[in-house]
Amino acid sequence: MTSVDRPRASVIIPAHQEEAVIERCLDALLDGAEPDEWDIVVVANGCTDSTSDRVRRYEGRVRLIELEVGSKTGALNAGDSAARSYPRIYADADVALSVDALRSVVDVLDDEGPLIASPRRELQLQNATFATRWYFSAWEALQRARGEIIGTGVYALNEAGRQRFGTFPDLIGDDRYVHSLFRAHERRLVEPPVKVWPAQHMSEVIAVRTRVAVGNLTATPSSPSVDRPSRRAQVHRMLSEPKAVLALPFYTIVTLIIRRRAKGRVRSGDMSWSRAERMPHDA
Repeated sequence: MTSVDRPRASVIIPAHQEEAVIERCLDALLDGAEPDEWDIVVVANGCTDSTSDRVRRYEGRVRLIELEVGSKTGALNAGDSAARSYPRIYADADVALSVDALRSVVDVLDDEGPLIASPRRELQLQNATFATRWYFSAWEALQRARGEIIGTGVYALNEAGRQRFGTFPDLIGDDRYVHSLFRAHERRLVEPPVKVWPAQHMSEVIAVRTRVAVGNLTATPSSPSVDRPSRRAQVHRMLSEPKAVLALPFYTIVTLIIRRRAKGRVRSGDMSWSRAERMPHDA
């Protein structure tokens, strides 16, 4: 592969207070990449930490946009306006997407048919509590049973896919909104995986999942529903994972708590952002 005038893809990374993880994210994207292979745009929004200073260390390989107001929606739209190439990859700052995984995503979007693609998720739970690992074993099994590919922290659109909508709407949960615009045959899940660091403690899990639930409750009703396998097929897939089945009662209790909290936040108009503690290590 040789360097070309136009990068193979644009990578847009919204970053808010990401000093602990932004270098891990950028190092993964650049390790083994050809010069100018990627058009990487980091949009630091509302940062009062050293996020921007750390990004400046990559000058010449990464472009930095700074916004005074902390807004993921604003960051996505600003990065989109500055992007130079298709496909467009939208990545959270706290994931590690290798150059091989990024190339696989770009390659699959070159084929006819897929409009949106995501790498398989590889949760990093080595430092998580037992309850957290128990919860996520059921959560991941349910995701697989339903055929969902959200929650990876990364999704990519080719030019035809990006034309499916205009600017990013001001919603919590941009990945769910974007995925909802595409039918099953238009989506692809690819290898290698992306490393994702979820919350490591149940208190953080509940806080983060409550924010996600608030986003789902306030999502635009005009979005198409996501295609899912039949209920029978979902049950069959779940039964093939005995450990996840055993974890379902605990998962269900936690989910009920999350839904109750989310409904209370919506009623009170609380749309504040909750996230897990950033994990700066690769363990």
